[in-house]
Amino acid sequence: MGGAARGAEERAEKEEGLARLRRDRDGLKKHMVGKTDIGDADQLERLRHRIDALRQELKITEPEQEWSAEQWRDNEK
Repeated sequence: MGGAARGAEERAEKEEGLARLRRDRDGLKKHMVGKTDIGDADQLERLRHRIDALRQELKITEPEQEWSAEQWRDNEK
């Protein structure tokens, strides 16, 4: 496999990883609506750091879109 193909494959894997992290983050935020669990908050912060690191590696410059707990609650209605 050539260098360009390998690079494209690595980028695709990182983008898939970023999508998984975003799903994990969103699921955790949805779970946290109306709760105050320190462990969940710590896990959420770790997910945010991993997302930021991958975004930097992928050179993504647009702002990250993240719903607040209130938006999740309102969306459930």
